[in-house]
Amino acid sequence: MDYLKIVGLEELKVELKNYKDEYELLSLHIFNNQNPNSAATYFFNKEGTKMLGKIQIVREKPADNKA
Repeated sequence: MDYLKIVGLEELKVELKNYKDEYELLSLHIFNNQNPNSAATYFFNKEGTKMLGKIQIVREKPADNKA
């Protein structure tokens, strides 16, 4: 987890505050085997008419600790 960054989660949380907990969502996950950093999950309202957010997990290389 130290080298993963979740992009878009906070924005999705803000958008979901407008919906009740029992409200259903549609999600679409797109993954590229050759470039895992391009994977993303899109969230839509249950009718599929409005995109509520996009989450992308970005793998970050560890910093080189050489002095």
